[in-house]
Amino acid sequence: LVMRSTTTRRTDHTFTTVTTLLTKPDGKTDFTTEDSSRGKWWLDGDVVAHDYEHTEFLSSSDPSIDKEFGQKVVDAQLKKKRLYQSRILFLDKTSLRMTPLNSMYEEAVVETRCKRVSAGDRVSLQ
Repeated sequence: LVMRSTTTRRTDHTFTTVTTLLTKPDGKTDFTTEDSSRGKWWLDGDVVAHDYEHTEFLSSSDPSIDKEFGQKVVDAQLKKKRLYQSRILFLDKTSLRMTPLNSMYEEAVVETRCKRVSAGDRVSLQ
């Protein structure tokens, strides 16, 4: 599984994230899915938190995963967990490194590296 996301955090403490997942199942054809999320974010010391209010399933390269099924999957994930937190390991004017806290999956506890792109009242991390 390879994930790429772009998160835009606004000064009013709302965010949007577009995520693309590349799934590489054993013995099967690789496929990608894409979704878009929105919610609220805040800082608490060296922890950044995101409360996901809504996620919309956008597409899948696998024709067996239609939009209705994909939406059910992201809705179920949102029911399990809405609040995601990460500890900031490093932050400067151009980059950020962080690691997730209280992850639902052990394999998801990986360091994330982001580059900062500013645009008016928005800061995007890619």
